[in-house]
Amino acid sequence: MKQNPSVLIWEIAGKLREAGSMGTILGQVLQMLTQAAGCEESALWLLNIKDSRLHVVASVGRQDLTGASLDLDKGIPGAVTRGGKIELIADCASDPRFADIKGPIPRNVLSIPLKNQYDCLGCLQMTDRKDSDFTREDVYICSMAASLIAIALGERGASLAETDSKKVLVALRDLSCKQSVDDGALKQLNLNIYEKETLAIVGESGCGSRTLLRLLHLASDRSAVREGRFLAAGRDMLNAGAAAVDEYHRGFVGYVYPDCPLIPTMTVKENIELATKTSLEPLNAAEALFLAGIQDTAKKLPSQLSPKQRQLVGVARALAKKPDLVLAEEPGEHLSAKAASEVLTALVSGVKKLNATLVIVTHNREIAGIADRVLNLKAGRINSVLINREPKAPAELDW
Repeated sequence: MKQNPSVLIWEIAGKLREAGSMGTILGQVLQMLTQAAGCEESALWLLNIKDSRLHVVASVGRQDLTGASLDLDKGIPGAVTRGGKIELIADCASDPRFADIKGPIPRNVLSIPLKNQYDCLGCLQMTDRKDSDFTREDVYICSMAASLIAIALGERGASLAETDSKKVLVALRDLSCKQSVDDGALKQLNLNIYEKETLAIVGESGCGSRTLLRLLHLASDRSAVREGRFLAAGRDMLNAGAAAVDEYHRGFVGYVYPDCPLIPTMTVKENIELATKTSLEPLNAAEALFLAGIQDTAKKLPSQLSPKQRQLVGVARALAKKPDLVLAEEPGEHLSAKAASEVLTALVSGVKKLNATLVIVTHNREIAGIADRVLNLKAGRINSVLINREPKAPAELDW
């Protein structure tokens, strides 16, 4: 363990006693444990007795496991949950259960049952310890953590993900993208974006978040993608023709820029009408401005707008296309806390009224509190995906 074991267990116990969404807390605990153990990936599987399936409630690592589930009588998590015993696989390549796995096989796996005094609630799975094999100390510390998690679950419970019933709107599969001058590269990204969800993408500068957002917008040369697939509403957008890409821009996706570029000689209303001129079934400008709460700006020129109004015009312009997917780059940036909160409120409210999906890229981790899921990128790879059971309203954020 990279951290003093006693300190780690104390910190995990304290985290599990905190107020707030149990799902969010479990994700944070899993991150702490994974980092301390030096593992590449980890997952918390919980048993749903209604359907006798195990569901992932939190994961850390290189792939998006949101919505992953398996039958109780299948897989290593199932065997560990049923038997209630720890399983340590030191060499996965020689284990026949990994023979049919497509893609990289993990080096080693440690699976620990989540047992409290009454039941076995699921399984904690730690994968690919980087520096060496799992030690006895690793097994002991992870077992202690699993017991604390199980006790907390028994006391407070945790709602299981419903993503099995949600439709995937956009899917990225083993996608790698070249690095641009200003943005980081993407490396073998696997990600599902679901209908009607809010997904926040966070990470340090150069992590690849803007590359991902611009790829989703299909605003740059698709040849930048070295390998992988990008599926939107079931269509392969990397190999789609010009007409399909044009249709994607006209009705499927809307983009909210941080600076909202506008034509200075046109009124706000005219700017929105120009942006939606070729859209498939757009809102009229008045409807879009009403959604953003700035109907009184219709006749103003861009030079007459405040910074907050300008960003809200950007929100209105994106919503006016009635898109399925809204992409927002650093919403509320360079605004006061009050103004940023108003921009976020209009954005989230408008997207929900259109029954659309919202993807936000931000360096402000506080903003991620409004999302259903938080994707943390690091060096172009997924570092963790946290499910937020109780997203905050923008007005509740602690700026």
